[in-house]
Amino acid sequence: DGYSTSVTRCAALGSENRVGVNWEAEWRPVTSEWLAGLAAVLRWRVTRAPLDPETVKTFSWRGVGRLLWQAVRTGEIRLPSAVVQGRWVLTLDEEVEDGAAGRVILAEESLSLVDLASASRLRNRRVAQDVAEWLDVARRPEGV
Repeated sequence: DGYSTSVTRCAALGSENRVGVNWEAEWRPVTSEWLAGLAAVLRWRVTRAPLDPETVKTFSWRGVGRLLWQAVRTGEIRLPSAVVQGRWVLTLDEEVEDGAAGRVILAEESLSLVDLASASRLRNRRVAQDVAEWLDVARRPEGV
């Protein structure tokens, strides 16, 4: 629920036919749906809080209690959100005759959390599970 995508930056790269596009996908993990439901019933304002992929976190009911107590006091609850950030580098055909932009002839993609995992810096298990879930759902190969 609450899945959204956005382009966070778009810029020409050196030559006229290469473009860099930074993007982000964000959603509320299923594990926090009950908190979102509680917030709706109690009319708390909900803010999203992306998890830090480089910090080890462990679940505790004490932490949930602190989260709820803070929400009771302020009327606002900070719910964890899953975020995947990536970058496309698009290479375009040369300009076509009427001045319109050319077709995409090459698209290269990198995902920041995959890069962190490759560098052994992805330490938050929940973030790793969110990325795996996103890859399974959003990047499923055709026919699967």
